[in-house]
Amino acid sequence: MNYFPSDDHRYDEDEVEISDLSEEQDTSQQITSPTTKTMLVSLRNRLSGKQRRKRLLITTSIVVLAIIVFLSSMAPVRALVLAKLSPASSSMASSPVPVQPAPGASLIYLQVLPKWGHVLVDGHILSSVPEASVVTPGQTAPLELARGVHLIRWEAAPFKPLQCVLVVPLPSKASTCQVMKSRPNQFTNQAWLVGLPVSLADLPASERAALIQSTQALLATFQRTAMVQVGERYVVISPPSQQAIVQVAQQPLLATLSFQLQTTTQAAAICNGVSLSPQPFSCAIAGQDCRLFCTLFWPGATSGWDVTGIIRPEWSYQTLDGQLIAQHEPDTLMAYGQLQFITFHIEWHGHWRVTFHPTGASTFDDPICIATESDIFTNPALDQVGHTDLVWNFYASSTVPGGCLVTGTISVPAQISGGVPILEKHVYLLHRFGVLLAANSLAHQLWPQLPQASAQEQAMVSQIFEQKGR
Repeated sequence: MNYFPSDDHRYDEDEVEISDLSEEQDTSQQITSPTTKTMLVSLRNRLSGKQRRKRLLITTSIVVLAIIVFLSSMAPVRALVLAKLSPASSSMASSPVPVQPAPGASLIYLQVLPKWGHVLVDGHILSSVPEASVVTPGQTAPLELARGVHLIRWEAAPFKPLQCVLVVPLPSKASTCQVMKSRPNQFTNQAWLVGLPVSLADLPASERAALIQSTQALLATFQRTAMVQVGERYVVISPPSQQAIVQVAQQPLLATLSFQLQTTTQAAAICNGVSLSPQPFSCAIAGQDCRLFCTLFWPGATSGWDVTGIIRPEWSYQTLDGQLIAQHEPDTLMAYGQLQFITFHIEWHGHWRVTFHPTGASTFDDPICIATESDIFTNPALDQVGHTDLVWNFYASSTVPGGCLVTGTISVPAQISGGVPILEKHVYLLHRFGVLLAANSLAHQLWPQLPQASAQEQAMVSQIFEQKGR
């Protein structure tokens, strides 16, 4: 299931209530393309299942070299990813001039690359790079290349230069570039999309290590420690079956949540939950393993390198006297793997600077709640309630370390409610130590299979709301 950047809606502060908590080459000239023209994670809206399905029709882009639109078995959430990546149609020129290639020529777009450095065609720098992705049409006119052999090269320190050969007219089996048909746009329906995939593997060893270190340092700022009280539930892996199970604490425990960046690719990996991959349980996009970072299309990005990587959220548990009783435990009960997609914004200033995107810009920029979102969106029973629209919101708070509050707004359409004004109700869920709890009576009524939050856990929900209101 996939979904992505930003949601234009904002949560109505006044509507949140707790009710019933029981509830190389030198360059001397340029080629110009035809048209140059931390730590409060805010509560933010999620699209309903119906909205996600509608927005699936809106073209968007997620990654370099993605080769199919995300239409797999978990379509509703994939649709939300696509919806969130959709650039505004108003950015398109109102009266474009259609581009017709000369006989034997081909029109090309380049897939997204890190924004520093430059692209060269036959040794000449492009002053403007016509970009597109496999699911988002180009927003400027394509570049026209004449019949013949062309060298496409990308140079950006500290990466190794990347280059490939393009034989025009396209398509041509003699080309070494990755080439696919570009999506039609206002300029043309005859263009081709040329890719130069960039990953950690294209960095010298020292810079690769430095980037990994900087990224892990960012994740370390999200580490949280919390107390597991007697009677609270937490998830561990059962040794015989290697399945995630729920344990009930028999004594107070000290729990630590951390996030480990996954960059080793020798072994196969399973990614579950909210995903940027078109293949179920895959950590790769178009054959590129995202443990080495996959480049993202990010609407409006003018600098940096937007990527998705893979992390593993994990808990460790110890007694109050320091005896370790469990470690590397998952933050979810999902059956297949605990690896999660995460997104970063990376800049190069002679050194690496790694950040998350602005709060609310992406579902995949919230380590605390990412496993929670996976638990919600991989469970169809939680995503829809009868004929209603259900909009989810997620909120991580330092008040309840390692906990994620989930609020759901249920809207009953007028045609179902007999023409009366739309009825809205609120459900509250608490995700803590990998367990999803029903935190009010309506949530328990709708999903009786979920454990009910205790009075103490309901008080934690109240604390999160209180902090939110400050």
